[in-house]
Amino acid sequence: MRNEECCPECGGTKFGEGKSHGEARVYPMKKMLTLGSDVTHVICITCGFILKSFVKEPHKFEDK
Repeated sequence: MRNEECCPECGGTKFGEGKSHGEARVYPMKKMLTLGSDVTHVICITCGFILKSFVKEPHKFEDK
């Protein structure tokens, strides 16, 4: 999946994506009236290590 080749923790090569539940959103620091963006995690399905996390809507963090 994506550019991951192997998990740095266990050497696994199979990955999945998931997101946190509840109020697990990231909000821009300089914008008060925004809903923010969900965070997606790339997870090793062998050991559960989170390889990386990223926001789904990065344009919301643009300074205008």
